[in-house]
Parts: sequence; structure tokens; C-alpha cells
Amino acid sequence: MIKKKNWTLQAASLLAAFVVLAGCDGGNASSTSSKEEGAVYLASTEITAESLLTQAIDEVVIPNHVALQTSLTRLQTAQSAYCADPQQASPAAAQAAWSEANEAVQRVNAHPFAVSTFIEQGVALGARLDDEEMIIRKVASYCAADVQVALQAEDSANYSLTGVSTLTRGIHSLERMLFETSYEHTCPDSTQATLGWNDQPLAERQAQRCDYATILIEDMVSANDRILDYWTRLNYGSQLMVEANQADAVQALFESLFYIETVKDEKLCIPRESENCPSDSFVFTSAGLSEQTYSELDASLESLRAIYTGDEGIGFDDVMAESGFQSSNETFLTNMHAASALINAQADSLQAQIEALLDAQANEMEEGAVKAQCANASSAPQVATSEAYYVPCRLFGYLKQAADVLKTDVQSVLDLTVPGTVQGDGD
Repeated sequence: MIKKKNWTLQAASLLAAFVVLAGCDGGNASSTSSKEEGAVYLASTEITAESLLTQAIDEVVIPNHVALQTSLTRLQTAQSAYCADPQQASPAAAQAAWSEANEAVQRVNAHPFAVSTFIEQGVALGARLDDEEMIIRKVASYCAADVQVALQAEDSANYSLTGVSTLTRGIHSLERMLFETSYEHTCPDSTQATLGWNDQPLAERQAQRCDYATILIEDMVSANDRILDYWTRLNYGSQLMVEANQADAVQALFESLFYIETVKDEKLCIPRESENCPSDSFVFTSAGLSEQTYSELDASLESLRAIYTGDEGIGFDDVMAESGFQSSNETFLTNMHAASALINAQADSLQAQIEALLDAQANEMEEGAVKAQCANASSAPQVATSEAYYVPCRLFGYLKQAADVLKTDVQSVLDLTVPGTVQGDGD
């Protein structure tokens, strides 16, 4: 692991984000400079883009994919054991293995450092597993997953996920297969594929869900293996280290930090009734059946902190500190750690707290009082609230304060571009 240097804070004015020392102007450069010709430096620091990228790839991105590979293998074993006799066996071991794999998925999703940025065929094999492949944040329709269960049972020899929407694949479709206690489909009576499915013997329906779960896990394993292959055997990182690509690569790494906006706006959206909420965002928010959304959140925050700090190696925090903005680091990391601490202090699930919040809103004596209190909790998350159902509002506030540091100080110091999707989100 690359260890952090004791960087000396510089009072010099900030330069452009990427300073390429392409050559010395007639030999007038200072002979005492420690900067190497041809290296891409960040802001006014002596930290190179290559060192920042190397640390992120070697100590965060690749280890997260390796950990996902390990957890998916364990999930395969546990799910296979359960599905050998789903009528008699307990799903507890498979559910525990799913939970471990799900947290690993969230760590990977927190660094959408897309292979597709530089590799044309990477459009289908990008490191952003949830969008590019099959690991997704939310399930758009339980019915769609139920249809696939029925279709693969009807023609298992020829069934393939090729061309099947990612909305019916991935870790949260698998969650439905392992955690759903009802063995009835959720589709309208007019859905042709599921006609008569509920009339089949329970054992057959259980077996069909198990078969589809097996296919989903194999799909995830294959996708993650392909991505690991890009990073390791094909050494995709070396392409990012080419001088002409380094600035774009740092921009991509910076943009990955804005996964915090996805966490904030999608998983903590309903409590605030934000105008930016996607339709039905809570109904299909990830880990709804397992009630493990808080575990997902914490895993995502852990990975985001690792990207920002280089997993305690060379990271964005070093660039900020050497540029004289250590206070910005403290604000960002304090809010991130506070959010995790608040999550880990909860006895109830996020789902239970949101339901309690919505109940309180439905029964409030003064219209708008609960929403106003939630807004207050978001504005001052450090202040404890009397009701636990305002915890999601406080979490939103912590993550907003952390995201604001990225949008302002970090963006300004490194002269990077805030992703267009979050520039005008109104938060």
C-alpha cells in the first residue's frame, strides 16, 4: 500500500488542476524542483495524477471486485444447498450470504469508474455493474421478475438472460427469490406468462424460483469476472496512466464520488418528499424485502470514503490538504463518519422508520408539521431528534453537507467538472 507523505501545506496560489511539465522553457526551470518532466500534477501540489489513480485502482477498485467475487462464490454455495430441498431447508444461510454479497455490491457501485470511458467494448463491461451489467440499485417491477421465473421454467433448456432487462436481474431480483415468503406472482391476470403459475404445487414454484436464482447468481459472477479481467489480466489501469488519459481518468474518479447523490436522493428521498424523487422510489428501493437498506448505505459510504482518501493512501484529501484546504477534508469526512455512526446506532430498519414517518405525517394535527420538522432535521443533522423516524432526514442532511464539499471546494481546487446530473439538483 502506498503510504501518505507528510505533505507541507502550500500557501501559493492554486494553479490549474492538471499541470503537465512538458519541458523546461529554455532551461529556466528551477534546478531544485522535485517535479518530473511529463508528469501530470494536481492543482498546485506535488501529487501526480498517476499516484492518485494507482492508489484508487490497486487499493479500492480491484480489492472491491475481488471481495465481490468471493462473496458471490459463497452465495452460490449457500443458495445451492438451500435449493437442494427448499421445502425442508431453511433459507437463513442463503439469506446471510446474500446480505454479505449485497454489501459487496454496494461497495462496487460506489466507484462507477467506468471501463467504457476509454474502451469501446467497455460499454457492456463497465465497472458500473448496476447500470452496465446486472447489479442494480432497485427493482422496477416484481412482476417482471416473476415473468422471467415463469419463462425459464417453461423452456429451461433454451432460456437465456441475453436481452433481458437489467430491471429483472441482479442482486435485488435475487433478493426477491430468497426473501419473499409469498409464492404467488404479482402480475395482473392479463399477463400471459404467469397464467396458471399460482395454481402449480408449492414445491414446483419453489423450485422454479430457485432455478432462476441460480441463473441470476451465475450472471453476476460472470459479469464481475469479466470486469476483474479488464482490471487485472488486461491491465486496464495502464491505459488510464497514459499521459493523454490521466486528466480524464481523474475526472472520472472525481465523478464517482457523486454516487453519494444517488444514495442521498434515491434511498432517502421519500422522507423529505423531494421534488427530485423518482416515481415510487421507496416502494422499490433496494433491500426492501430484507430490510437491509441501512447496511447498503453504510457499505456505500465506506467505499466512498476509501475513494476520497485513497484508502489511507494518496487520495483527494492529500491534494486538498497540500493546497491548504484541510478544513474541507474535515468537513467532508466528519459528515461521512457521522452518517455511518448514525446508521449503526439504529435498532430499527430504514423501512420501519420511513413507515413511522409517513404514519406521523398522515396523523399530524397541523398540516405540514412533520415535513417541516424533517426539513429542520436535514438542515441541522447534528442535533438529535425526539423521534427516531426523523433519522432518515438527519442522514440526508449529513450526506448533503458532504456532497456540498465536493461540489464547491474540491471541484474548485482541482478545477474539475461536477456531473451535469447533480449540478442543478436543487439541494
